[in-house]
Amino acid sequence: MIKVVRDHHAKGQTIAKLSRDRTRQEAAASIADLADALTETLNVRVATAFQAQKDVEVEAKRLQAAVARYNKQTALWVGLVGQLNNALKELGEVRNWAKAIEKDVTLVTDTLAREQQQQQPSAQD
Repeated sequence: MIKVVRDHHAKGQTIAKLSRDRTRQEAAASIADLADALTETLNVRVATAFQAQKDVEVEAKRLQAAVARYNKQTALWVGLVGQLNNALKELGEVRNWAKAIEKDVTLVTDTLAREQQQQQPSAQD
């Protein structure tokens, strides 16, 4: 009878061990599936973040090029405004010079006219 109990106990131990092994294998498979699912989710998020980073870098380069073009255009405009300003200054200087010449010519003309008037009465005397 002890042998039957021992055999029955051994059989129960073997069945329990097989059950534990199967449960352990199922748990390991479930954990592997979970790890794969988490890795896949993480990979999708990383890929999305990487693509977003690439898009930002492309946009940043495009904006840098646009800023460089605008800086170049602005420099040209500043140069043109400076040239216009200098031309206006020169024009103002020419105008002032012309007024000064006109004033001098008027003074000389008036002086000559007065001198001529002074000489005419003395020529009639």
